[in-house]
Amino acid sequence: MKMKRKFRILLLVTCCLLVSVYFFSSFASAKSDKRTYQIERDKALHTYNLEANNGNEVRLPEIRLKGNKNSKNIKSIDQMKGYVKKEHLEKVNARILDEELLTYDQFLQKHTEFNFDPTIDSERMIWTSTVHYPEGVVTMRGIVKNAVLTVCYDAETGEDLGFFVTSLDKDGMNDLRSPY
Repeated sequence: MKMKRKFRILLLVTCCLLVSVYFFSSFASAKSDKRTYQIERDKALHTYNLEANNGNEVRLPEIRLKGNKNSKNIKSIDQMKGYVKKEHLEKVNARILDEELLTYDQFLQKHTEFNFDPTIDSERMIWTSTVHYPEGVVTMRGIVKNAVLTVCYDAETGEDLGFFVTSLDKDGMNDLRSPY
């Protein structure tokens, strides 16, 4: 009888100890400063799995732009496809606010307005160009007054990866037409 009781107590203590070790190790190994890229990739995978049909596992698309942080093939920003030259900006009374070479992870942290692309590796080098157009820019939906345009490019291929436009005026985007 005493042997069974000792065995149960030992089993209970062992289970508690194992559970404690499991939780402690999972918290200790989790990085509290998880990179933006990994957080976005996890969210995308979770979203895709929630939308999966018939219980099939959904995988994120393959990474098409691999990390190139240490590549010798990085181009200068003026070699990017569609990059607007400084001479043209002066003609339209626009000025460059920022041009920066960042990893994709750094880019996502700095430019939260851009959507995450799971096909780009976190260590891929990205050029960003932010330009102020006081007279506005024309978009498919109308004119954005007193606009700030941010464009991102792949630093190796020169490919335009997207843009984001906003206005410094609180009503600078009021005249835009809805796509619907």
